[in-house]
Amino acid sequence: MLSREETAVVLAKAHMDVDPSITIVYRIHVEDEREDDFATPIHLLEVTEMTPEAGIVPVGFGARKRDGLLYPSVVVQITPGELERIQGGSLALPGGWRLDDRPIRPGN
Repeated sequence: MLSREETAVVLAKAHMDVDPSITIVYRIHVEDEREDDFATPIHLLEVTEMTPEAGIVPVGFGARKRDGLLYPSVVVQITPGELERIQGGSLALPGGWRLDDRPIRPGN
C-alpha cells in the first residue's frame, strides 16, 4: 500500500507524463490532514503555461483503488505567473491549505 506521500509522487509523475506542459508540481498540505484518512484527498498544484490565468480552481478526482491509488485527489493548475503571486503572497490558497516548501521530483 502506498503512503499519502508516495501516492502524491505517483500522481505527479503520471500527470507530467501525460501533459509535458506541466513543469512543476507541488504538494498542497491541508489542515488536519492525516496519513490514515483515505477520505481526505491528496492536493496537488501543477504549474503549466497551457492553463488560463483563472486563479485557484480545484478539480476533484476519485480514488482508483484498482490501480493502488487509495486516496482521492484534488488538482489545481496555475500559470508560472500565478505561482509567483502565490509565493509572493498576492494570490492566496484557500484557508487551511499550505504549499509544500519543495516541488515533487518524480524519479528522484
